[in-house]
Amino acid sequence: MDSADRLTRIEARLAAIEARLGMARAQEPPQAVPPTEPHAPAWPAPVPTAAPARAPVVRAESKPKPAHSDLERFVGLAVLGRIGIGAIVLAAAYFAQLGWGHLSPTARVLAIELGAAVMLGLGFALRQRVAAYYVALLFGGASAFCYLGIAVAELRYELLGSGVAMALLVASAALGQFLARTIHLQAMATVSLAGAYAAPVLVGSPSASPTMFFAYLLALHTWAACTEHWWQWIWARRLAVTATTVLAGAWFIGAKVMPSTWSVVLHIETVWFLVIAPELLRAFTKRPITKERWLILITGSWVTQLALLTWTVAEAGAPSAAPLAGALLLALGIALRQADCSLPRRGAAMAQIGAVMLALGASTMWNPAPSDLVYAWSQPWPRLGSLLLVGAVLIGTRRWSGTSDLGLAAAILCAKLTVLTQDLATSRALALVALLLPAALLVFGHNQAGPIYALVAGSSMLFFGLSNAWDFGGAGAGWLCAAFAATAAWLTIGSGVATAASKPVLRRAVGLLQITLALYWSAGSFSVLTRTEVTPAVFNFRCLAMVTMVALLATSHRLAGSVRKEDRVLLLIPLLVMVYLGPLAEILTAVSGWPPGTRAITVSLYTLVFSGILLAAGFLKKRPPLRWAGLAGFGIATAKVAVHDLRDLDTPMRMLLTAGLGVALLLGAYAYARLRRASEPERDA
Repeated sequence: MDSADRLTRIEARLAAIEARLGMARAQEPPQAVPPTEPHAPAWPAPVPTAAPARAPVVRAESKPKPAHSDLERFVGLAVLGRIGIGAIVLAAAYFAQLGWGHLSPTARVLAIELGAAVMLGLGFALRQRVAAYYVALLFGGASAFCYLGIAVAELRYELLGSGVAMALLVASAALGQFLARTIHLQAMATVSLAGAYAAPVLVGSPSASPTMFFAYLLALHTWAACTEHWWQWIWARRLAVTATTVLAGAWFIGAKVMPSTWSVVLHIETVWFLVIAPELLRAFTKRPITKERWLILITGSWVTQLALLTWTVAEAGAPSAAPLAGALLLALGIALRQADCSLPRRGAAMAQIGAVMLALGASTMWNPAPSDLVYAWSQPWPRLGSLLLVGAVLIGTRRWSGTSDLGLAAAILCAKLTVLTQDLATSRALALVALLLPAALLVFGHNQAGPIYALVAGSSMLFFGLSNAWDFGGAGAGWLCAAFAATAAWLTIGSGVATAASKPVLRRAVGLLQITLALYWSAGSFSVLTRTEVTPAVFNFRCLAMVTMVALLATSHRLAGSVRKEDRVLLLIPLLVMVYLGPLAEILTAVSGWPPGTRAITVSLYTLVFSGILLAAGFLKKRPPLRWAGLAGFGIATAKVAVHDLRDLDTPMRMLLTAGLGVALLLGAYAYARLRRASEPERDA
């Protein structure tokens, strides 16, 4: 018999046996069997009668059920153990308070320390025999006993000096840290660190200078930062940051004799920069920092610097502290941004703090003494010169800092207050010079908000800096005309910047400010018409302002270029308002001596003519907004004639007015019937 045939038979038998036993064989790829010539078998092949093979039953390993004794073990070990340690410590405190009559205070303290030594020895002796948590209870009790004995010796019995007691308390806290490291228990390390922070509060003596106290706090914080880096003791570092900040602030709040202003500034700045130093080092070395920590760092920096600025302004003892701190923060932000290129916003956020502090400090350093109570923004030219210098620095460093908007906005705010708090003659000169700051932010601003703020602040600074008149009826009509013209020119520049920089939001801000300016011109112009004094028509500052504004508004509309329909309509509105109301004001001035009914007819006829011109221009230029404005004018004139004009006229004048109105409306309808084509291409505006 062929060996290959025999091997096939053996495998068939093995398969039948495995099927009976319910076993599964791993499927193997079939091996090629060389073909053999047919031959008569030596004996008949057995026919397997086994049952069909079933899928192998794979029994999953049973997971151990949670032991019911875990809760019991937690209660018996952790809860009872902690309560027991607390009870013993409390008993030791009572023992130190009452004691035995034949024991001296020294003996009582030594008894407490002996208890600490016993618990420490038991912990090391049982370390390999019992659960680690029980050892932690013994070590924690030993550390607490040691700390308690020293505190009792100083606070109750005055056996130690404050310096010796302080050193021993720190040593007991260090023992707790060592034991915590030995058993790898972060909670115990955090409690020990809290004891070290509490030591100077318990036994420390007050000092006129916070230097040694702050140095001690910073030493503890540095140690906590190292343990976070070495052993990932996160909670110890969080405690260190909180305790250092709170205790440093509490010292200044409770100080009976305050150091000099410069001393306070240097101490607080040193504490804060050393507190945030670990995060800054991580940023410079491109290691990850959580968003929460960075947010706390930036928020704390803002609060610290603004609080110092407010305090130094009130004290007027360190006028150059804020500019110096701002310059250092700006340099730090630039260096951080250059070092951590993967997250440039971190450096930009720090640079923003420096930029704002630099601007505010450059302005407030010229404030008078605090005895004046109210700061009159004196010395405007040195103040404005400092702000311009700050603006130049921020613009020059914008590529490295990543932003200059916030700092320039602060400088613009200070410059605006400087301009508007001076007498009118001084503010006119200041306004023209101070306009350089909003112009810089308008042109070089990184985002949308900065240029918009510059546009608004520059408009108010320029307008109210040049004139304080509210209408064209007084002696300041000339300066009011100059204010309208200068502000319109400023908004025209903004329109050009919006088009060049492709900032649609800035363009809409330009349109809204132009509408506001046109409405303010209308209020100042028509309020004069109700007065008794006579002003000449056309040859006045009101008309000059109107002509100048119309020219500048038309230029602004042209500078917009091909933009969205809504934006062009927004820029067209103030132009149409000025073109309509400007001649109307002069017409009303010219007919001021006519009867009221005649003046009303004149306004209606002017409105009809103006609307017809708009309708014709809309057809000629193929601009639907102009045609819609013309239709609106026809509607306003019709309503005015029906409600107001016909009431005060006799029959012949009513006939003439209604006939004229009908002719004007028919002409408009004829234009739509004759000239309007459904297929004509339309333009937006």
